[in-house]
Amino acid sequence: MSLGLLYRERRAKDELAQRILRAASAYQRMYGRRPEVCYVHPSCQEGLALLPQMEVRTDEQIQPDQFYLGMFTSR
Repeated sequence: MSLGLLYRERRAKDELAQRILRAASAYQRMYGRRPEVCYVHPSCQEGLALLPQMEVRTDEQIQPDQFYLGMFTSR
């Protein structure tokens, strides 16, 4: 990933997809384009298929209340 944003989401009551979309909006405001990938903690795997416009992957280094968003450097 060449450019990323570590986004912390404290509204744990909302659904995962809704929280990721808020993070994606923050990324777009900062960098002027939508992120292609979002890394989440493995405990947050429910509802990952609900975001067809962005690839969601798991990473144990990401905390449960964080999302790491960015663009692919190469596929």
